[in-house]
Amino acid sequence: MTNKAFTRFAGAATIGMAMTMAANAATTAYTADDLFIGFTQVGNTSDYLVNIGQASNYTSLAPNTTITLSIGDTNTDLVAAFGGSYTTDSTVKWGAIGTTRLVTVGSDPAHTIYASKQGDATTATPWNTGSSNTLSTGDAKISTMTSGYNGKTSTANSIVGLLQTNIGTASNQAFASFQPGGANATGGSGGLSFGLFNPTILAGGAGGISSATSTLALYRLTPGAVAPSQAIGTFSINSGGTVSFTSVPEPTSAALGLIGTVLLVVRRRRC
Repeated sequence: MTNKAFTRFAGAATIGMAMTMAANAATTAYTADDLFIGFTQVGNTSDYLVNIGQASNYTSLAPNTTITLSIGDTNTDLVAAFGGSYTTDSTVKWGAIGTTRLVTVGSDPAHTIYASKQGDATTATPWNTGSSNTLSTGDAKISTMTSGYNGKTSTANSIVGLLQTNIGTASNQAFASFQPGGANATGGSGGLSFGLFNPTILAGGAGGISSATSTLALYRLTPGAVAPSQAIGTFSINSGGTVSFTSVPEPTSAALGLIGTVLLVVRRRRC
């Protein structure tokens, strides 16, 4: 299938899915290795959490592919939660997170975590991965968050969208409660995202979440020696609340040449 054909197919699928999702509320569901996008606002007692599907939906994309997420009419929910100017409001933040927790899912071993960082996946500095024990610090908290999502009643606008209220209560298990300053935040003087990510997985600030500087770079952290995590792609949201994802491009010829040079130098030093 050509890229143009894929784009038309994806667009048609997006429209169809959005129309279905907008019809009625449903019971939210979670499967290990599902990814979430969460939205928070400084001083707000509610947040908004959306299940955006399996991690493999994003890792399997061809390089430099852009898709529009089929998650229903989340814009209406976000306006209701944070106001009509939420995409440009400096007090609104967003972030992406997910984990396999204790099971293996496809090529993702137990304790794999997907986490966002403000910026573009082609230029931002990746999170460092670490041992299973290190990553379990975060994935246990992510798993607690998923328990707070699973089995609830979604909004009428999106069958994968959940408006979480009273987020200041630790037992609520809300997405926002695991961010710095939240009721479930731990680590560091102000708390870390899910007790692991310093300073936070969130993006936002001046210009709002729809600004070019508030995109979400998505990284895959698998257990092992401390090393930079794998860049997967970048989430962006426009002024109308439509969320898109662009996978990382293939390495440029210059980058490949540099890698080849490094390998050659290493080989010569070993000889």
